[in-house]
Amino acid sequence: MLTGQIINGIVSGAMYALVAIGFSLVIGVLDKLNFAHPEVLMFGGFVGVMTVSGMPIPLVFLAAFVAGGLLGLFTEFVTFRRFKSADAKITAALASMALGLVMTDLVHKVWGSEPVPVNLPPGWLTQTVSLGDVRFINVQFVILGISMVLMIGLHLVLKTSRMGRRIRAVAESAQSAAL
Repeated sequence: MLTGQIINGIVSGAMYALVAIGFSLVIGVLDKLNFAHPEVLMFGGFVGVMTVSGMPIPLVFLAAFVAGGLLGLFTEFVTFRRFKSADAKITAALASMALGLVMTDLVHKVWGSEPVPVNLPPGWLTQTVSLGDVRFINVQFVILGISMVLMIGLHLVLKTSRMGRRIRAVAESAQSAAL
């Protein structure tokens, strides 16, 4: 029982780590405090949950990424592009918080406040694996694997590529990087 909860905690922690990485990149590179960032991810997740029963899994991921990306662009245009002066950082952060609250309320109105089950099509993802007396669903390992690949991939991009070097330079000093 304890082992199962530890695995559940590791899988949940990996998903929270992806959100935290997004926060740190936006704050570090763009110098913007986007309080709507978790809601954008939540919306993409709900799009994935709603499309998983009718589409193949790769298209579900694509639909969730596209929906989250479009909502992220909407957040950028509505909250940050309107407030560009140096004094407007707090105003933009508060606008993103307000937009996040609106998104959360809309999700509550559309899907309710109760947990929504993910109806995965029968197949490999829904099969269970037993390790001793603990049973795991394969999708937990897939989530953990995808999270790890994304984190390692981002680390390698930031540390070894030209684009990563530029991102780190902007995070260090946007003025110096512009030279």
